[in-house]
Amino acid sequence: MTILRDGIADAVIVDPVPADRRFVPVVPDPEAAFRAWGETHGARTLNHVIVVRESLAESEEIMGELYRLFRVSRELGGSAVDPASVPLGFETNRRNLEAAIAAADAQHLLVRPLTLDDLVTDVLASLG
Repeated sequence: MTILRDGIADAVIVDPVPADRRFVPVVPDPEAAFRAWGETHGARTLNHVIVVRESLAESEEIMGELYRLFRVSRELGGSAVDPASVPLGFETNRRNLEAAIAAADAQHLLVRPLTLDDLVTDVLASLG
């Protein structure tokens, strides 16, 4: 918050917004905006994505174990984790990834057009 208070940054991403009245959300009702975006695009925003080297992504053994560990980790969160808000796996995130690619393309962030096939190996796609 120091960089915001000192004028070094115009905005920061924090949750929750501090009670200090000098700070206000950039988006007046972020929860409503989040829901509306999801309904409009039929997708969820992806805030965190795991990326692995292609050489690892080709290994069924390594990727199967990594996927298992992430699944177990999510389950260990118990009731603190809403599985719907933490989608795990390629197929579960297919629409979310398509929406992310489309958003990046619309903002001219891509040096070339991307497809889902550009993002995953057959091994990764088989994990769910």
